[in-house]
Amino acid sequence: MAVIEIKRYKGQDGRPTEPQLLSLLKDTKLSDIPHRFFFPEVILKNLIRVKNAVLKNKEAYIKSHGGNKMTSSVIIFDGKSNAGKTTLAAQVGLFFQPDMTMEKNYAWNIDRLLELIENASPGQVIIMDEAMVINSRSSNSDDNLKLIIALSQVRSKGVFLLFCINSIHQLEKSISLTRADFMFHLKRVGGISGIPKYCIYDEDKMRQLVVKNAGKYSYAGVIPNTSFFTFSKYFPFNDVRYDNMKHDESIKNLKHSHKEEQKNKVKPQTIDKLIRREFYFYQLANHLFDNNIMTKSDLARLLKLDIGNFMTDVKNYNNKDKTELEELMKKPYQNIDKLPSL
Repeated sequence: MAVIEIKRYKGQDGRPTEPQLLSLLKDTKLSDIPHRFFFPEVILKNLIRVKNAVLKNKEAYIKSHGGNKMTSSVIIFDGKSNAGKTTLAAQVGLFFQPDMTMEKNYAWNIDRLLELIENASPGQVIIMDEAMVINSRSSNSDDNLKLIIALSQVRSKGVFLLFCINSIHQLEKSISLTRADFMFHLKRVGGISGIPKYCIYDEDKMRQLVVKNAGKYSYAGVIPNTSFFTFSKYFPFNDVRYDNMKHDESIKNLKHSHKEEQKNKVKPQTIDKLIRREFYFYQLANHLFDNNIMTKSDLARLLKLDIGNFMTDVKNYNNKDKTELEELMKKPYQNIDKLPSL
């Protein structure tokens, strides 16, 4: 195992250097050194590769005063609740940025995530815990559209973006299919009281998972790139304080979602008015046509509408059963048991 102790092994920039880390590739008892965590050699080498790719471009970017393009890394942590996603993500985050804090590096809602991305400095870690708020079933929502735009620009920031979510199948597909570099899949081996372990799915394997098992929430048929590894229980922050912050932000998310739902909900009174206006319009239009006052083409040109689409709409309206609609028109506003379709 590779043992990492941030306080003892630091490079010039405050981060462990590659030679120092590789020199630690040996088996050591976890109890020997306090406040540490470990990665297997294959995991460590990949993390070093990702870290060097981002920080190397960061140094070139600074030297050239922004002349070189930056690169960023997106990593997913997926697994059921209590599988250890938050703990492992914090350890990986510390590996990339040893001085990270809850206040400067964590987000539990879209607005905070977008704020961190917008104000990020090169080499910064951003951890989105409980990323189910960025779910695939609401990919047309305002929040997800804002996120997609932000992710299209995140490369120029030179950051490490970590998403924790219960299942990769819940995540917005623009992240899992086109943005993420690899995924830590966590589970408790041996049931709910078992030992938390993780394996790795690379970019190609993630794509296979999302496409092959779409809608199934299954990992069957796609073999991970590594076997399962154990990891340390070390968490760098106060558990109670972290849980309180997470709880407060979750409540804010629920209130925000409720407000958005109420804001976007179409009131029955609005539907009532729209149906009535449609009825009035087509009744008037048919009166003009039937009495040779105006042709369909003339009315379409007057209203600056596409002639073909307008004639199709008139035909569809005249061909549908209007019994229910005529009954509705006899009722007063907002006194409707069932609204007919438009």
